[in-house]
Amino acid sequence: MMCVAGTLVAFLVMAPAELERPAPRPRPAATPVPQATRPLPLSPPEEPPRPPPVAPEPTPPPVVAKPAPRTPQTNEAWGAQRLARHLKDYDYCGREAILRQKDTPRRYTLRARFGADGQGTGGRVEPAGVAMSNACISNRTRYVYLGKPPQPRDFVVELTLSFAHLRPTGKPETRDDQWSIRDDDTY
Repeated sequence: MMCVAGTLVAFLVMAPAELERPAPRPRPAATPVPQATRPLPLSPPEEPPRPPPVAPEPTPPPVVAKPAPRTPQTNEAWGAQRLARHLKDYDYCGREAILRQKDTPRRYTLRARFGADGQGTGGRVEPAGVAMSNACISNRTRYVYLGKPPQPRDFVVELTLSFAHLRPTGKPETRDDQWSIRDDDTY
């Protein structure tokens, strides 16, 4: 038995030594296996992008100050500028003249008279195609106010008055004798 007991003691003495095993060695990290890649189809070599063309900057035109509009020196020139804005006021007279006589001229010379305050006082047209045209023009001129003229005096303005844009239809609105103004009256 001694032999068995000796083995047992030897086993017990030896057992803890066997139980202590050395720590396993760390495994080396797996290296990735390169995957086979397909070669890309060959494309023509790309040209580097061209820089945009450099255009010289346009020089701005020199700044030129606009001169102040000149004011006319005389009442007549001033009145002609102002009366040109009121020529549509005379369209009624042109329509009536054309309705009365179809072959009446369409261009006239308007002579309008204004007072020292710029208020119209009378007027006439040349050539007078219809009997009442001068009376109508004189009446319409009385309702035209031009403003205060540069010089405080009466003045006469001459302009070309055109009725070429008028295409009247219908009957005349008034009778010639209703105006009771003779055509030979001075304005």
